[in-house]
Amino acid sequence: MGKIISIILLITFTNLFPQGWNAIVETTIPFYPGTASKVDMFTNKDGIHIVVRYYQYPPGTDIFKYYLINTSGTVIRNTDIEVPGNVEFPNISGDDNIVYIVYKLGSNLKAKKSTDAGQTWSDIPLLPIGNNNCNGVDIVYGDNGLHVVYAMQDNGSDYETYYYKLNSSDQWVDYKNVTDFDANEVGGFPTVTVSANRVHVGYNTGNQSDPEVNQGIAKSRDKYNNDWQDPQVVFGSNSMIEKIFAGSTKLFDFYYELGTGFPHADLYVKERSFSGTNWSTPYLIQATADVNRIDAANTSDGKTHIVYPGAGSILYKYYESGTWSSTAQTIGDWYEHPNISAVSNDLYVIYGSSNNFIKYRHYDAAPLTPQNFAVSVYHTQYDSYPKLTWDLNNEPDVRENNQSGYIIERRIRESEFNQIATVSGTTSVYIDYTVHYAGSGIG
Repeated sequence: MGKIISIILLITFTNLFPQGWNAIVETTIPFYPGTASKVDMFTNKDGIHIVVRYYQYPPGTDIFKYYLINTSGTVIRNTDIEVPGNVEFPNISGDDNIVYIVYKLGSNLKAKKSTDAGQTWSDIPLLPIGNNNCNGVDIVYGDNGLHVVYAMQDNGSDYETYYYKLNSSDQWVDYKNVTDFDANEVGGFPTVTVSANRVHVGYNTGNQSDPEVNQGIAKSRDKYNNDWQDPQVVFGSNSMIEKIFAGSTKLFDFYYELGTGFPHADLYVKERSFSGTNWSTPYLIQATADVNRIDAANTSDGKTHIVYPGAGSILYKYYESGTWSSTAQTIGDWYEHPNISAVSNDLYVIYGSSNNFIKYRHYDAAPLTPQNFAVSVYHTQYDSYPKLTWDLNNEPDVRENNQSGYIIERRIRESEFNQIATVSGTTSVYIDYTVHYAGSGIG
């Protein structure tokens, strides 16, 4: 639903909106189980950015597409990123102003960047990675750059995990073989996350190319400023599909442990401080879960949120004040490729449905109070008027025109506050031409 934020003189705000999950929306983005090999998403002020790789027949005619949807689930635009192209491991990330797409194409990692919400894309210099088998690529934006990890079968049947940073000048820097600690250190299926002054990389010592049958030791390694720390063992055996993630207050490592047999396994998480060396005892998130992607996101209120597959459904839990929510909530009716992202306190979830389309769900939280509210004087040749300014909210539903906006309220002297205007969510200035400034104070 649209949102309105009240901006009241004297810097008083009202946010009177219900919080909760909106209804599931079936988008018009195709998703054919077995042909959509990877779905990834990222959300910022402009909306929900989605990439999908479609397998096509005959081989060599595959399609890799980008979509932007609004918070109602409507497709705003779509772009063919590679047609045809044998794209592998597509990923999308960014910040409020930049969106990056990274994927493997042939013997290179290829990256594209957009600064206009996906209307145009510029090419980043190719990153050659060789012709050996690759079993994973992951990216995350943070700490003034894009952090990329990938794994190549460069050690016999074993994989090695590598790291690069794409800096603000679009140069690949800080190369590192993350698994070079000693001659026996190997690992693939890498994931990456960032916290203050640290890059955290997770990997698995198994040597399979399919993550759903790969089993090995889950490990992590940190880059602290410019130094790489010693690797740490997260879980000693039979783990698969790990995801390392920097929560608001803790570092998490999610993984499946093979229990009752494929396709079912037990989903666990361990935690530690960002600078720690000891992982906690495992916490069981879901017993006999369907093995599939785990995804996580942080909100401004300090919570960490996860989505993961249930028995033909998408399940949701959150972490707050050192505790995971006790009961998983079912928020989706299928379980393929679940993704979650967050902006402020809003959550955005997509997943592949059995109806051959991507479905979308939005947790609609009260918007954050606009920041840096100020009242000044606007002078013209003949008169002066109160001028209100503030920083725009970054929640995309606040910025969607005709659905949301800011309410301007005013009181004069001891009267009641009354609404005098509503401006769009993309407006951060209001001049009150009905009040003349004559040198007295403006509250």
